[in-house]
Amino acid sequence: MQLATAYVRFYKAFNYDYLRKAHPDFEPDPWDVLEDGPAYPYITVPIESKLTCIVGANEAGKSQLLDAIQLALSTETPKPTDLCRYSEFFTVSGEPRVPDVGLHFSQLTDEESVELQEVVGRQGGPAIKSFRMFKVHPRKILLYFDNEEEPLDISDRGDELAKLLPDAVRIEPTYELPDSVPIGVLLPPGAEGSLDIGLDRRDQIEFTKLLLPIIEAVREDDAETTDHTAVIEPLIQQIRKVAPMSERDRKELQQRQALARDLLVEIAGIGPQAISDLQQTSPDGGYGHASAIEAKMNGQLGDALNLAKWWSQDSEFRLKINAHDQQLLLTVRDRTGSQYTFDERSHGLKYFLSYLIQALTHMRSRTGREILLMDEPDAFLSNEGQQDLLRVFAEFTRPIGDAPGAQVIYVTHSPFLIDKNRGDRIRVLAKGDRDEGVRVVKDVGKNHFEPIRTALGGFVGESVFIGNCNLVVEGMADQIYLAGFSEMISQNEEGISAEHLDLNRVTLVPAGGASEVPYHVYLARGRGAEKPALVVLLDGDQAGDDAVRKLRRGGPGNKMLLEDKYIAQLKPSEALEVSSDLEHGALATEDLIPVELGVKAAKAYLTTMKVPYRADLLTPQSVKQHLEDAKGVFEAIESVVEGAIQGSGQDEVSEFRLYKVAFARHVVEECRRGNGDLRAKTLSRFKVLFRSLTSMQREAEYERAQEAITSRIDREVTKFIKDWFSHVTKSDVNTLLERLGYVIDDSVAGEATARAMSQLRVEFNLDVNPNERIKVGDLEGLRVRLMGLKDAGIQESQLESITSTEDESTIVGSGAAAGATNEDEIDPSEGGGSAANLAS
Repeated sequence: MQLATAYVRFYKAFNYDYLRKAHPDFEPDPWDVLEDGPAYPYITVPIESKLTCIVGANEAGKSQLLDAIQLALSTETPKPTDLCRYSEFFTVSGEPRVPDVGLHFSQLTDEESVELQEVVGRQGGPAIKSFRMFKVHPRKILLYFDNEEEPLDISDRGDELAKLLPDAVRIEPTYELPDSVPIGVLLPPGAEGSLDIGLDRRDQIEFTKLLLPIIEAVREDDAETTDHTAVIEPLIQQIRKVAPMSERDRKELQQRQALARDLLVEIAGIGPQAISDLQQTSPDGGYGHASAIEAKMNGQLGDALNLAKWWSQDSEFRLKINAHDQQLLLTVRDRTGSQYTFDERSHGLKYFLSYLIQALTHMRSRTGREILLMDEPDAFLSNEGQQDLLRVFAEFTRPIGDAPGAQVIYVTHSPFLIDKNRGDRIRVLAKGDRDEGVRVVKDVGKNHFEPIRTALGGFVGESVFIGNCNLVVEGMADQIYLAGFSEMISQNEEGISAEHLDLNRVTLVPAGGASEVPYHVYLARGRGAEKPALVVLLDGDQAGDDAVRKLRRGGPGNKMLLEDKYIAQLKPSEALEVSSDLEHGALATEDLIPVELGVKAAKAYLTTMKVPYRADLLTPQSVKQHLEDAKGVFEAIESVVEGAIQGSGQDEVSEFRLYKVAFARHVVEECRRGNGDLRAKTLSRFKVLFRSLTSMQREAEYERAQEAITSRIDREVTKFIKDWFSHVTKSDVNTLLERLGYVIDDSVAGEATARAMSQLRVEFNLDVNPNERIKVGDLEGLRVRLMGLKDAGIQESQLESITSTEDESTIVGSGAAAGATNEDEIDPSEGGGSAANLAS
């Protein structure tokens, strides 16, 4: 059973689908019609089988949609207080109305069908594969089955139905993981030494300090009859000042300790016997045994949590526990090898761990269908942390043992939580004026994510260089082709492959023409020390050639703006994998589009714009006849469209033009609709381009990361030489090399740097007599070797890059070829200016 659609009407900010009702061809569905006759269509939100991302501006109803879904799944009934305030049914006269919510479920299993038939009294009937359930005024529960217009009222069986529906799960990082947890809290309830809630470590230390005076007083006087009231009474008064805890603070402490228990018991699987042994061993002084238990627990925790899999910002990140005074202290170790308490780490890490622990706990305890509802989970998380959270969501949707995978519906304002590889999973909510209420913006991906830019706001939407790697293209049409076809390819694949762009890591930046590309590159890389990873895609015409020349020697002082290996230019080539299949040599992105698809898109464009034309003149054959005289596929189609319009005899449309951006959108949409050979041919051509661009992207990202490592090594070495070199010892050099070891990674370049450091240790005999000073005669050689460490990785990575690219066939080149300027023309009705980088 999967949730396929959510229906909302008269609920909070949701009124009804006013656009649908106002359409001249409006035909209400049976559930749209009220009991007394009028039809008010529900606002319908399609739900994906795995992940659904809800985007919208503030007050657009995103969180209220999650509330409506949870209400429909629960045993609760809608309340009058939730009625839309600007609905015409909000009145103070007569019986107050309640809002309506509904859900459409599909793909019921045979077992689920039998269970539903028992609830509704249809045993032995046809199998139920899908149904719609509505909670409507006045507190009724109605079921609609396929091919049946009349609903079945099961208001008296709501609780039974709720047991069959998926469970609504909400994960919120309300509570952070504590720095420590009492060992007794980890024991099962009722076990010896178990605690429902325990003192945290700080309170334990404070109360121990308060008890010391009475302990000392008792020790000093052995008489059993001595009255210690004078000592005890002040102590009790002090405890009364410190001990009280508000119900809110108590609940927070209990929840934080429960989170730690889930981590250690539910996820790591640490058994009660080991916890009990640790609790009993600690006060008895059996530190050796306690250390062995602790080490075993850490190993089990590391294997179960596998934090490096989820937290991409540090591959060496580990969570550790240490037993101390009936407490388990929780610390984190990062790539520097240092350990920190949670108070010393960012809120982002603590909240991410809270999400991760709750999600993993739910996954391990899942027995049936679940729908995870997440309300703005991007709080406190960096852009990389949000990308990590997307991977947690994806894991949540996978089956666990016999339990099916869950559906995830989440609300976000953040562009980093929007999976731009999967535009089909994005839903945009917008709020209309006055009594219109919330509506669902249709065709988000088809309009190249423009509604998302509008929903998130211009500042976020128009930010340019925010991606891990930025691909600068000539215009918006290129952006639409690359994003649209890449998304289609990615929908048929799990994970990231070289045959499509990872649009969560690659930001497509339209420059507004080939002549503007060098300036965009200069803005990104020419003015600062931190240079983002950058790749350029240019057409193979004269304008593209001019842009290549400027990139080579167009910077201040005629310096190179971008290396040739990061410049992709579409050029005709017999070695091209798809060259024999192309109708025209690849000079521009649209020349990779089959003529048949281009003609279908042109017809759809003309139909949408209500422009009359002669269909017999607009054919693939007529376009191919114009290819020899045209500058490319688009120009040939444009010429044929002009003739087809003129052939219609309608003078009033003679000024109509085929604009590149609008045409590109129709091309992508026509390809998305198709499932046959034409779609396969189109995507196979773009896969060749994507393989080349992906290879360049990876190298650019790698080089950028290596530059950061090189810069760090250079800073460390330079500071070391300046501060210590005149009286440096072998121990000082070893300490420096140890710090540098935390900086390098396990890449080829990192391994090369590590080898250079090992050779340096051997050459200068650093492990013998570590407190010995470096001889004066060796200082200069040591300085040269240390300064050269920053280049060891770069030299080896460049050699590897040259070797690995020699045998690659590529669609791109940088040779000069004559051609005409082919810059995008923007239809004023489509909107101009810079396209949102979210469209990438």
